[in-house]
Amino acid sequence: MGILGGVKSIAGQLGFFEIVPQEGESLDAAADRAVREILSEIVQGQADVFPLQTVDFALREQYGARIFQSGIARTVELVEQIRGQTLPAPPPTQPVTPVDTTADPSGTGG
Repeated sequence: MGILGGVKSIAGQLGFFEIVPQEGESLDAAADRAVREILSEIVQGQADVFPLQTVDFALREQYGARIFQSGIARTVELVEQIRGQTLPAPPPTQPVTPVDTTADPSGTGG
């Protein structure tokens, strides 16, 4: 499978071919929304990180590899933003009264 085939396979599995813009939404905005939904599901633990090794390897072979610090910084920023939106406040804790399991339930002491 070549690069294009790998990318198409992954896009299909992620549902990108079924993206339908909402009323008043451009296709680019709909794609952005879909990507954010997928990232949100991954961050919340509702979806697994999608393995990209086959596409990654093919792209590196054909084009080489470069890391853009600005891209990494923006990705971290977006993940932190998503995490901040999805983590609910912890529920208030209720005091727990311990139960004495060694006491005689009949109250007769024996």
